[in-house]
Amino acid sequence: MSKGGGSKLVSRLVAKGLVIKETHDFDRRFRSIGLTRQGRELVVFLAPLVRAADREFFGSLGNNRRFWMTKWMKRLLETDRIQHMAQWVSLQLKQITVPRVDPDAAAKAAWAASRPSPAAAPGSRGAGELTISGVIAVHIVS
Repeated sequence: MSKGGGSKLVSRLVAKGLVIKETHDFDRRFRSIGLTRQGRELVVFLAPLVRAADREFFGSLGNNRRFWMTKWMKRLLETDRIQHMAQWVSLQLKQITVPRVDPDAAAKAAWAASRPSPAAAPGSRGAGELTISGVIAVHIVS
């Protein structure tokens, strides 16, 4: 979760009365957060439900497979690994030409589909245009 996402989440929890946020006089940039009585009661109520859902979802793996999956997932989510992947993706994107996508492709596809075309075979589309069940449409702009 990003810092901005975390901040918004805390603000929503404060608005719901589940969390308190305090600013300290020694450093105005420093904020501390904590659960309210209502927040603590909600955690106590939800904890057994979360554990039960966890057991139900991961139960078919058994303890050994669950242990290893958790270990592998933690390794994938390590900060260094995430930073490496962000740099790698950025480098890959610099090395290729990404096609521009027309934001009005769905509207254009719907309009084109509503017009009869005597020269075209039923269900065919123009070059570079893709429509799937009339829901998703992508039109590559050259």
